[in-house]
Amino acid sequence: SDNDATNALAKRVGYAKVNALVEQLGIVGLSRTILPEEGFAELLDKRVFEKRMPDESELWPQHGTARGMVRYFELLHQKQLINERISERVLEVLNRNPKPFAPARPVEYASVGKGGSLVWERLVRPQYNMVGWALYLHGEKEAAALCVWFEWFKRSIKEDEKNQWIDAISNGIAPLLVQEHASLTEAPEFVVGIDVVPFESGMAIWEALIKSKGGDWKLFKTNLKKAADFQSLSLGTDVIPIVVCKDVPQPAHFTWRWKRPDGRYGGTEIEFVKGRLWGWLPGVQLNQKGVWHFEIGWDGKKVLDRTILVMD
Repeated sequence: SDNDATNALAKRVGYAKVNALVEQLGIVGLSRTILPEEGFAELLDKRVFEKRMPDESELWPQHGTARGMVRYFELLHQKQLINERISERVLEVLNRNPKPFAPARPVEYASVGKGGSLVWERLVRPQYNMVGWALYLHGEKEAAALCVWFEWFKRSIKEDEKNQWIDAISNGIAPLLVQEHASLTEAPEFVVGIDVVPFESGMAIWEALIKSKGGDWKLFKTNLKKAADFQSLSLGTDVIPIVVCKDVPQPAHFTWRWKRPDGRYGGTEIEFVKGRLWGWLPGVQLNQKGVWHFEIGWDGKKVLDRTILVMD
């Protein structure tokens, strides 16, 4: 990353050691110098260097390949990123900051990685910017990695539209790399109720629970069962996957994914901190006729699987 924290760390460790590390790991595809060297900073990296060429005491940006990024994750998976201890530590940090770039992946796979975009004022294509992301999907026994670089987004494209393209491309690749073998498992003991319900019903259930001061769990479960007792809904209905927890013993990471009738996927993730009473994920409008499929997962395991028919 071309940020102050990275540059400060690189200066403290030593630029020579930073530049040598990739070769020591056996990752190929990084350039040792900027190419083409003459005038490159003014054309491409003036956002970083403010139209000046860096001198020899500064860290020059290196440019890598998608293959090199995937090799990094391969070493991480094999616990050969320096050594086993460091590999485990790096993965631990990555898991605290998940990247849901592939909502279509099986729910038992965690998703971590790095992504971003750079607006470069190129003389030949000033209206375009570069977008890329590297993704590491890891389950209990299997893992897969992918990396995509491309440079065709117009600067006028909004960030949410750009993210939709990222999800669509990742969704097309991820299911081919990992096996769809998720099975339903029981929700953890601290989950009092979990299901997909119409939004208004979910709000009513929560309000009733609040009025009972969070103590009438029997009534809550009865209301939840009634609200979830349907096989079809009307077009335009808003639904939410309600997940209510009590006395969470440790941070609990939940994942919610859905598939529309046209094959497009959506998804989001949330973490309930220790001791938190409840929570639910953002809602979605059933704006297309046909069969919708919903999944809710916890700790890499699918705990709920619902299919809803949407009609006029």
